[in-house]
Amino acid sequence: MGGLQNKLCCVDNGSSEDGYNSNLKVTTSDLKYSKSGKTILNSLSEEQKVLNLSSSNFSSEEIRYLSDCKMLKNLTELNLSGNMFGSEGMLHFGQCDYLHNLKSLYLSNNKIEDLGVKHLTDCKFLNSLERLELQSNEIHPKGVRYFSECEFFTNLVYLDFSDNSIWSLGIKYLADCNFLNSNLQELRINKNNIDSDGIRHLANCEFEHISVIDLSDNKIGDGIKHVDKCKFNEKIKVMKLQNNNINIDDQKVFMRKFEFITFS
Repeated sequence: MGGLQNKLCCVDNGSSEDGYNSNLKVTTSDLKYSKSGKTILNSLSEEQKVLNLSSSNFSSEEIRYLSDCKMLKNLTELNLSGNMFGSEGMLHFGQCDYLHNLKSLYLSNNKIEDLGVKHLTDCKFLNSLERLELQSNEIHPKGVRYFSECEFFTNLVYLDFSDNSIWSLGIKYLADCNFLNSNLQELRINKNNIDSDGIRHLANCEFEHISVIDLSDNKIGDGIKHVDKCKFNEKIKVMKLQNNNINIDDQKVFMRKFEFITFS
């Protein structure tokens, strides 16, 4: 392990009294080859709480090594964003048995697509998860349907489906996610080609603690009228609606009516 092990131990992201890094950031240069990926994972300790593997060229093969790593059992935060390991990587990830304590999972920019979401929901050990980021993954309504059929995301507080293609049908599936109603506080679904029907479906959601919904950069147009019917209007603090082809008169009316709406 040699120099690479020493390099990891010098990362100043939170060391335990035993000299282990409870928070570890791995750089791209550390992960040029699969054997380096193995070395990185073998360098983890049971004290590991936060592991950042973002933008590290981590392939689906490294994800396979990761899913077999028992040292993940105390992780509370895992960042795998920007690795482009696709649905095959998620297939391996879904077989990981050591994520019972994970609270935050960042999977943005990995091209996991709908099938990758299905593989994610196959992982039965994510029931402690509170924060899930799935931004920019080429996810369509089918992927949201897979997500909606999952039974263990009941503790989610933050959910990010932004910059995908879930469309209004995807919002319908989200509205069917009764497991989101109890704890979800922030929902990001901007940049998803959501139109008027999407807001109509969203109005049926019964979020009990929602405070922020980002709907910016969609195609809502006159669908803003459905905001009147949202069941969670008394709870929400911010609804972002900029860049939605909403005419200026409607913007003025709804800004006067609902303080939580922003168009900029």
